[in-house]
Amino acid sequence: DGELNEKYEPFLIGQDIIALPRHFPVSQYIWRPITKWKIDGVRNQGYNIGRYWVLPEEYRERSFVRAPIDRTTAIAEYESVLRQALQEAPDKGLILYIQDLELMDFGDIALDIMQNAWTNVIADADTKITFISPDEYIEKRVIPDIAHLKHVRFHQVSWAPEIRLVLRYDGHYPPLEAGTYREFDATQEIFRPSPFIFWEPGRYMAKLSNFFLTTFGISPRIDLTAGQLLEAQYDFSKLPVHDQIVLHSRIIKRACNWGWFPNEGLQKRPFLNCYCLTDLLISQLDEMEEYKHLIQNYASLDSSCFYGLERILEVIIDTRCNYLTEAIVKLSMRSGWEYEEAFEELNISRRWRQEATKFIFRAQQHNERLRFASGGRFLTELRRLLVNSREYCRSVFISIDHIQHAWIKAGDTESVLTTMYESLYRLYPPKFPAILESTLSEEELRQLRNPELK
Repeated sequence: DGELNEKYEPFLIGQDIIALPRHFPVSQYIWRPITKWKIDGVRNQGYNIGRYWVLPEEYRERSFVRAPIDRTTAIAEYESVLRQALQEAPDKGLILYIQDLELMDFGDIALDIMQNAWTNVIADADTKITFISPDEYIEKRVIPDIAHLKHVRFHQVSWAPEIRLVLRYDGHYPPLEAGTYREFDATQEIFRPSPFIFWEPGRYMAKLSNFFLTTFGISPRIDLTAGQLLEAQYDFSKLPVHDQIVLHSRIIKRACNWGWFPNEGLQKRPFLNCYCLTDLLISQLDEMEEYKHLIQNYASLDSSCFYGLERILEVIIDTRCNYLTEAIVKLSMRSGWEYEEAFEELNISRRWRQEATKFIFRAQQHNERLRFASGGRFLTELRRLLVNSREYCRSVFISIDHIQHAWIKAGDTESVLTTMYESLYRLYPPKFPAILESTLSEEELRQLRNPELK
């Protein structure tokens, strides 16, 4: 509703939500000089500069950037980002810096670069630069003039993809602005329709846990403080059963269990929480004398949830077993050792993966029967659905646990990491976006491709 420089000016979303625009280059491009300066430090995160393409210009120009650079060059590169932002900013424009507090182990380095870059810019800038906190800016600059703020309408809230490649357990995600790579543009085909694609693998378990809570009439709210959790030393068994169930359902949805770079330890946590949640509900069901409210609360759960829980095993287990097999074979060829124990751990992992597949398909069948069940039959099918969902979670947890054991038995972590990242780099397009689409309904696909204006 009027002219707006949405990169540098505050605006309104909806009726009265004040939005401050994060300046993407100033916030995110700090990673560029860090990646080219501290090449040994970022290698274990998959940013293997000089071995494969990491930054968008490498994809576009089909050549490697110059690296490593020194500290002076790193500061100068970020300084140019600041100067460009100041040149583009209107009078009284806002340049909002927002970044993760810990900066993934490079906080001190980032602060060093930023401090020196800003010092250099301020020293010779003809522009008056005022540093202010977001809270103070809203209080002093935005609220007094709130009547003049423009409204922004949008199709969807989006999480910005990285400025470096991301090698996840399902494959290779090029950085923003990489363009077409191997005849596939990830920005257009993946990030725009599914901006939260990294967290989407958790949707199926979240749907399942929500379904169980709704059926049992359990509110997602809990009357529990952080102090009470601390007093219980985070031992959920000391808490009321209702609070235990809700806490497990919430932790299942914890972002780092699914998104970004979930290692095996993080990856198996939601399966442990879902195991505990279903086990607690089975106990409640066995003690229940009256169950009419379960039938009243029941709203059918679509089968796509179970198909999704089966298909994510392709990326959270199969892909891991594949690159570990490749890595251990390389170690064996180089050393002459057989690595029998490491290979056996992978075999055990695959066997438990097959068990998980059987249990989730059984759960899906009991879910179908539940639609048409009544009376005592409803209770029986609900219990079997819970039991098979629980055993699915148990099987996945154990399968991932044996993958961790394979890492230990392999021994040479650096070599295995290198092979892992190279294997994931070859896996393009990444596997999960196609899995996600295969489990969506026609209506969900329509909304994905043509989001409504909000």
